[in-house]
Amino acid sequence: MQLNVNDKIRGFTVNAARPVEDLKGTLYEMTHEKTGAKLVWLKRRDENKTFCIGFRTVPEDDSGVFHICEHSVLNGSRKYPVREPFVDLLKSSMQTFLNAITYPDKTIYPVSSRNPKDFLNLMDVYLDAVLHPAIYTNPNIFYQEGWHYEIRNPEDEPVYKGVVLNEMKGAFSSVDEVLLNEINRVLYPDTCYRFVSGGDPEKITDLTYEQFLAAHAKFYHPSNSQTVLDGDLDIDAALEKIDSFFSEYEKEDLSFPLGHQTAVKPAVTAVPYEIGADEEETEKTEIALAKILCDYDDIETQLAWSVLSVVLAGSNEAPLKKAILERKLGQDASVDVMDELSQPYLAVSVRNTDPEKGEAIRACIKDTVAELLAKGLRKEELKAILNQGEFRYRERKEPAGVYLSSNIYRSWLYGGDPIQYISFGNLYETLRQKADTDYFENLLREGLGDPSQLSMISAVPDRTLAEKRSQKEQEKLRAAKESWKEETAEYIRKNAVLDEWQAAGDTPEQKATLPQLSLSDLKKMTEVTVPEVTELGGRTALVYPETDTGIVYLNLYFNLAGITKEHLPEAALLARLLMKLRTQQHSVPELQEMIRDRIGVLNFGTDAFTVNGDRTSCYPVLTAACSVLKQNVGDAVKIILEIMKDTVFEKDTILPLLQQAKEGYRQAFIGSGHAVAVMRAGSQGSAEAAAKEMFGGYEAFRYVSELADQYGDRYEEMIDTMYMMRDEIFTASRMTMSIAGEDNLPLLKPFVRELPAGGANACKVHIPLSGYGSEGIQVPAQISYAAIGNNLQKYDQGYSGVLRTIAQILNYGYLWNEVRVKGGSYGTGFTSSINGNIACWSYRDPSPENSLEVFRNAADYIEELADQNTDLTSFIIGTIAAFEPLVSPAAKILAADGRYFSGISAQMLAAIRQEILDTDNAALKAIAGRLREAISEGVCCVVGSAEAIDRCGIETVRTIS
Repeated sequence: MQLNVNDKIRGFTVNAARPVEDLKGTLYEMTHEKTGAKLVWLKRRDENKTFCIGFRTVPEDDSGVFHICEHSVLNGSRKYPVREPFVDLLKSSMQTFLNAITYPDKTIYPVSSRNPKDFLNLMDVYLDAVLHPAIYTNPNIFYQEGWHYEIRNPEDEPVYKGVVLNEMKGAFSSVDEVLLNEINRVLYPDTCYRFVSGGDPEKITDLTYEQFLAAHAKFYHPSNSQTVLDGDLDIDAALEKIDSFFSEYEKEDLSFPLGHQTAVKPAVTAVPYEIGADEEETEKTEIALAKILCDYDDIETQLAWSVLSVVLAGSNEAPLKKAILERKLGQDASVDVMDELSQPYLAVSVRNTDPEKGEAIRACIKDTVAELLAKGLRKEELKAILNQGEFRYRERKEPAGVYLSSNIYRSWLYGGDPIQYISFGNLYETLRQKADTDYFENLLREGLGDPSQLSMISAVPDRTLAEKRSQKEQEKLRAAKESWKEETAEYIRKNAVLDEWQAAGDTPEQKATLPQLSLSDLKKMTEVTVPEVTELGGRTALVYPETDTGIVYLNLYFNLAGITKEHLPEAALLARLLMKLRTQQHSVPELQEMIRDRIGVLNFGTDAFTVNGDRTSCYPVLTAACSVLKQNVGDAVKIILEIMKDTVFEKDTILPLLQQAKEGYRQAFIGSGHAVAVMRAGSQGSAEAAAKEMFGGYEAFRYVSELADQYGDRYEEMIDTMYMMRDEIFTASRMTMSIAGEDNLPLLKPFVRELPAGGANACKVHIPLSGYGSEGIQVPAQISYAAIGNNLQKYDQGYSGVLRTIAQILNYGYLWNEVRVKGGSYGTGFTSSINGNIACWSYRDPSPENSLEVFRNAADYIEELADQNTDLTSFIIGTIAAFEPLVSPAAKILAADGRYFSGISAQMLAAIRQEILDTDNAALKAIAGRLREAISEGVCCVVGSAEAIDRCGIETVRTIS
């Protein structure tokens, strides 16, 4: 449909229509006539259609009320009186994205789908959810998603439970989150940014149900809404859908000012964060020096500072980071622009330092900037960073509509131009021209030339903080119970009502209200990307069609046959060090400049693929993945060859990289312990998982940690090992190549010609499975992560698409209800892989011992479901959606490469898809018995506090200190 300015359509008036050059589309700006609601439609060629409604939500305290609103409105509504329509959509729609996100000043609800009918269904459910939620008639939603007192007997001591509460307890275990919150308090004392929009766990439990309802009623009104539509969609149908909701309302004059922060006197402040009781406090502080940079609409300054951040701290050899490392002021440093605010800020952060080094860090910034300004910035370096930035800006990411919607709000929310953050490619050329002037020097001088104008915020380790928090919470709970007196019975009753509501299923009449797709609405199987398998110089090459973007995707895989399991962490370290060390021809800054100037993306890593479904073997590889403009493929080949052949391993440059890697692992264990637990448990079930555990799990952490701690005694041996690994692995005989564009294949000849021939065969490897048994990994955190894993091949159970349907049933049925809804965990899931590995896991879990018991009963649930002759249509549809995800061109090729190594053909995928479609109750029951046996005999891994691990009855405990 062609729209013109001043057109009136379905209750909306078209106010403007403008081309969006970078996206080859048109942006239409509209106003809803009755309510004044704002809407934009980004019309462009994309079959994935996106809808996103957002509200300006301005916090007035640390209670996290809007975060709780975000969770709660998706728990039933006037038109859809089911308990959790959000979950029903996850399990039964063809959605390509479905979520909600709370920001410091807004809350957005994006959904997308490639299916037109499904897209309108998703819009309908989301609009009813945000405007007509069931929260007003059902307080249990608030108690579940926000917080409540859990008490079931008069003699019991109450405890706090709630999904958002546990989510934020997990967030507050991260030193970065703690520091970020304190920066906002210091820099924005007069605006809403001084509050924790997600909620401070100590303050969440002060929020009342009445205050919660008042916040929703005040902010969730069409007159305060801003809606984004994106893609090739039926605009008439979409606007008709939106108007059917908005037209119930009258226009209100709603104004929720964020506040504009004027300059404040630079402050020095510190805030504690939690570490383990047995951890050393030395070199565990994180210090940030920060200031407000500009307003949201000054995108040029933000983009220019993203360039300067790389100049200053983009590698260990960058001048500011190098100076901090050499002066032993910290083990890592970064310069960042935090831009999801109306007034972005600039921060220099130093990690693994000590509180007393703050002023020395300030002096280091001053000295380094003065030195840089005295000699001038290198124009070539600035332009190279801009080239790489522009490449990444223009490379397609999925789901594109969701990313674009989020970026539109970055200006539109504040009354700015909605195009500003989705079409600014011209600024890269503008800044390349300004690189030839003194523009960047002036910007650097203004931002960091006088670091005395920066506020200093420190996150300081506290070994007693966990105990203090626990004591404070217990005192608050005791005081609450003492104040109840005769009201104790009422709280017990409320718990019983909550339990009853959580246990009750939706009635057939309630379920019937949800819009449903049928199997006939599903399209044929999405075309599978399959390479043409050919040869180049006697080596296998996988060739894909070239994309229309001018970007070529090049991947190299080096088989690690002959590298024993115990040495796999060394191969992973080799991959981690490449590009971060000098070569014989170029220093690190010179090498980085070449990469940024001539290559879009280059990453080295490790991976492993199960071969033909055999759990006892895998194909472990060291990888190089590259995205590059077509005209630069030849240059990319030369650079990659130089890194592979001529990297120099030196004592002084490697230690900081090891220390940074150690801290990176530590923070990953605290923030994403479920992935660690699943990997650890899975390593005892398949060779692929065992290899991945050695590459990036606890064993990899242990290797890096011990090497960093014992570096003085072990560095010579380590350097010898790195040279040996480099020369042994990067050989033509181990290599498989993958590239987009048949005419680009000859450009890869130098890899075959210049790499040593080698003598290894590119074969599968029988890596011994791990034998750790059940164990705990102790981390300093208020919450935990739990997993049980095993392998179905042990029980003569081959892989079937039915397992994918079972995952959908468990993820959005049994596990969701038992672990998340009733248990209060932030997340949970079940996974299965073609090699037979299965795992149940929980995320930010207050009671992992209960979750493990729930996991053990998962097969019983599947069997009971089958016995009830359940209609599985909705689960099958959701499984197909998950089976055919929306992915970027780069990810599509990487996935196809993985299928090649694993021996998975398009025909096999079609067979798995058909097994999903054919899933019936008999098929569920046939697997349930084996599943029960596998889970009951599975290996447990719990990542959490010592107390949580002990409650799970696990005796073997490892630490990350």
